Amino acid sequence: MTATIAISLFAFLLAIAVLVSLHELGHYLAARACGVYVLRFSIGFGRPLWRWESPRSGTEWVVAALPFGGYVKMLDCREFAVPEKYHRYEFTHRPLAQRAAIVAAGPAVNLLLAAALYALVSMLGEPGLRPLVGDVAPDTPAAAAGLEPGDEVLRADGAPVAAWQDVVLPLLSSGLADGRLALTVRREGGGVREAVLEAPGLLEAPDLLAELGLQPMRPTHAPVVGMVTAGSPAAAAGLRAGDRIRTLDGAAVASWPELARAL
Repeated sequence: MTATIAISLFAFLLAIAVLVSLHELGHYLAARACGVYVLRFSIGFGRPLWRWESPRSGTEWVVAALPFGGYVKMLDCREFAVPEKYHRYEFTHRPLAQRAAIVAAGPAVNLLLAAALYALVSMLGEPGLRPLVGDVAPDTPAAAAGLEPGDEVLRADGAPVAAWQDVVLPLLSSGLADGRLALTVRREGGGVREAVLEAPGLLEAPDLLAELGLQPMRPTHAPVVGMVTAGSPAAAAGLRAGDRIRTLDGAAVASWPELARAL
């Protein structure tokens, strides 16, 4: 529990640091582009933990002790007297449009970051189980439709299928409203065929896939023990982490699902 809290706190602080850094970077770049002199760029508040002064721009870069924000300090005559010869580098003497651009640049960078992250998530896609048919129970609508293990569902009632949830959530319910669901499947050999599930009266079934005789193909894991809880029957039997279970009551076991079904 303590480790989880520590990881969550670290992730929160890291996210804040990234957001604040990019936000303030927007202000900084806009100020530099408008000719405003930037005295300090700080991530965090309070006592500086690290500082560096750029020999080129003269800006002091700081990482401070309290990582809950940050700021860009510009040459500003509202804070201290600025000699007239430096007014052209001072914030309040810049045209209104430039001052507005400097102020808006921080939020604008955050909006661009959000758009970029949403675009990245869209490009990466949503995790889901590939729509491959696993076990097909005999004497069921799936068996009658000629579905076989390894078939990949391409379309359900004409709609493209990318993962099993595309079949399970919206399409099975809507497709079986009239007791019929048309699937386009690709066989392991490469051929594409149509399979029609005839399932009148199954729309209200508590486990629709089981009633159809259709199960998703899931990754198989070798029956290797990962952890043994102290004081458990497994510990009393002498099992240890890393043991591979070969048989159960004399019957060969090749995967964890087989073991689970046998138990």
